[in-house]
Amino acid sequence: MAEGIGRGELNSEIGHKGNQNDLANAGLRSRLFCALVPCLIFALTVLTFSPVLQNEFVNWDDIENLLENPNYRGLGWIVWAGPTFVRTPDGERIRTGGADGEVMVLRTPRTPSGISVDGPIAIDWRPGEPW
Repeated sequence: MAEGIGRGELNSEIGHKGNQNDLANAGLRSRLFCALVPCLIFALTVLTFSPVLQNEFVNWDDIENLLENPNYRGLGWIVWAGPTFVRTPDGERIRTGGADGEVMVLRTPRTPSGISVDGPIAIDWRPGEPW
């Protein structure tokens, strides 16, 4: 037995170190748990939503319903086939060729019947993407 230390003191000293080790192990387990739970949630989320990355659900019927459906075109939206322009605040027209064939217009009851979709169309200038 160590000199100057009684049996009770030795046991309490060993027990104290044991409690510190238990606390350290509990802290380690807690940190490990706190690190693994988010990783597990992330892995389950990726696994669950990974089919979305292949976008198979997006093109199921878009072509048939939106592009080849004559009834959809009959709702009034038509593709403007003519050249596109932006009108600046000074009144100058600037060509925006990138939007040709992509602009759709809606005919309303007030739309004059003689308008040709092959003619030029212009919008007023504004910040950002014009079309």
